[in-house]
This record gives sequence, C-alpha cells and structure tokens, in this order.
Amino acid sequence: MMSDCSASDSGKKTLKAVAIIGSGGRLGGSLAMRWGGRFRLELYPKSLLDLKDLDAVVRCVEKSEASWVVNCAAMTRLEVCEREPELAFAVNARAPAVLGKVCERLGKRLVHFSTDYVFDGRKASPYSEEDAPNPLSTYAKSKLEGERNVLEADGGHFVFRVSWVFGPGRTAFPDEIIQKSLRGETLRVAFDKWSSPTSAFDVGDFLGMLIERDEQVGGLYHVCNSGGCSWVEYAEATLEIASELLLPLKTRQVYPVSLEELGFLSAPRPPYSVLSTSKVERLFGVRMRGWREALGEYLREFYGRKEEGGMS
Repeated sequence: MMSDCSASDSGKKTLKAVAIIGSGGRLGGSLAMRWGGRFRLELYPKSLLDLKDLDAVVRCVEKSEASWVVNCAAMTRLEVCEREPELAFAVNARAPAVLGKVCERLGKRLVHFSTDYVFDGRKASPYSEEDAPNPLSTYAKSKLEGERNVLEADGGHFVFRVSWVFGPGRTAFPDEIIQKSLRGETLRVAFDKWSSPTSAFDVGDFLGMLIERDEQVGGLYHVCNSGGCSWVEYAEATLEIASELLLPLKTRQVYPVSLEELGFLSAPRPPYSVLSTSKVERLFGVRMRGWREALGEYLREFYGRKEEGGMS
C-alpha cells in the first residue's frame, strides 16, 4: 500500500498505473486483491484520502502517475445518509464532480461507481441504463447527482452501477448469513426486496479488461452478475452452498419477513432493482455470469479454505 499520494516502485514501471480511491472498502479492497501484479496500483484508503477534503482530492490526482482513476469510495449507509444529508452529498456528489473535472484536465480516465438504488423499484423487469431514475432516499439522490456530475465532466469517463456487491474486502450479506448460522442465530430475511448480487471480483475482471485495452467508449453501464433474486433466495442459496462445503451451520432455515417487519431499515429502499446487463454484453462482447455461479465460487474459495484448515 502506498504511504502518500505519489507512485513508487520503479521495478513495476512497465505496468499500467491505476489509482484506487476507497481501497479499504469491500469493492476497492477486492479490486486491489484481484489486480495485484496486473497493474501498478496506487491505493488510497480513507485514512490517506477523505473525499470530504476536495483540495486533497485534487492534489492526489495531480500527483498521481495513474492514467486510470477508479473511485470506489462512497458514503453508503442509508440511515446515516438520512441523518447527515450534507455529508452524503459532499462525498457522493461533489467529490465525484471534482474527480471528473481534474481527471478531464489531466487527460486521465475516471471510473466511478454508482448504485441500483437510483431507481424507485416500481418496475417489474430488469432496469436498463435507459430507464429513468427516481431515487427514494438521500443516499440514492446523492449517488444519482454524483454519476451525473461525472458524466457531464467528460464523455470518456465511466459510471458503473453495481448492486449487492460481495467480496473479501469487507463483510457482505452472504458472509453475515453464514456467520449468523454458525452462531445459531435466527435468520429473518426480507422477501420483498429484489436485486442482482454482484461479485466484486467479476467487476474487477471486467474493468481490468477495459483498462488493459484502454477502452474509449465511456458512459453509463450496469455492471453486475446476471439475474436477480430476493434477499430470501440469496440467503437460501448461501446456506445451500455453505452446507455443501460442510461448514458447521447451526441454523439452516430462513424466515421470510417484510422490510417493514425488519424495523431497523428506516430509509426508503426500492423493492425491486434488478439490473439488466444487456448493454455491457452487447457493446463489449462479454458474458456476465449468473449470480449463483459467482456466489458459489466466492464461498468455495474463501470458506472452503477455512474449512480445510479447521474452523473455530
């Protein structure tokens, strides 16, 4: 990890330099893990670069040797965003605007991540990039403003909408389900919330391909695993795979409840926000594999290894 806002390690000058902002989070950490040895990475966790400090954002990008800047940093906790809207817009909207402008000025490519929550969930089929957003929460409104700011800055920048991201960078929904099951806790899961689970590694593989070929077709794209499910189906699939891995689960039954019954989720969320991947598949000639396949690979790799070594 870099200790400041400049690149080092002269032994890797032949690799393309890529800066990851928010490298301490789930997505950013997973990208850094996936791209080790593939790119010369400049890693900026929040401790080194806080997006609330816009002057620091400009200085870091100006000093960076990276030709691609990947912004994974965001304020994502919906209930906190509702309590602190000014902070949410500072991090999720104004900082991406600054990133977009400084990258445009310096001839760098920016990749910014947004969310499926920009939609209101009233549609009954997967959302495409052409569908009109209608954000319900402060978080979603700030993220929508952020993606628009990036796209207005330069036509070559990318905005990737992702959803229900899982990966080794930080605990995600499937990890929580397994941990609760190992402890024998009751699994109360919402049946009325649908989206597209997404492997952070699959996002990294797709983006890495674009960076390697210096892709010029910027714009807005839905980048997630294909298909959709409810939280209940997501939890049940996780437990099924965990059982195949012979993890010592104590709880194996999922109790479906409504979002309202869960109680602790006070900020509004779209009930349905499954994303269509047809645009990226058509334009870039890729296949975004199904979420079950991606989930199975993740759990086998990270929980299968633990089981082989013995779990406490």
